[in-house]
Amino acid sequence: METRIISVREEAGFEGSFALFYNNVRVDITGWSFALELRRQAGTAADIDLGDAADVTADGMWPIDAADGEYSIRIAPATLAGVADTTGDFTLHGVLYATEPADTVHAIEAYQFNVEKGPGA
Repeated sequence: METRIISVREEAGFEGSFALFYNNVRVDITGWSFALELRRQAGTAADIDLGDAADVTADGMWPIDAADGEYSIRIAPATLAGVADTTGDFTLHGVLYATEPADTVHAIEAYQFNVEKGPGA
């Protein structure tokens, strides 16, 4: 499984859009649900737990164009600031899971967020 590596400034948060492919064809994700637990260290409780977002201002994931496999992930600056860390830089790891309406679960992609805290944080 490939890992998508993303650099993030804490004070900016993160919002990105992606597309789901299978055998180079976009997958229709209509009715799917998403889950992404991000941890600084394996085997510990999730530092950030993302699921389906109620709207585009909330943390989580939502389809942009479900029929064309497009979805977005959002992590607010306040959510990143809430991760207990005093080093100024930390890394969050997780695997994005998607569940089809028929309850089939797929591991979609591994994520690595390299977070840099802003000045004075």
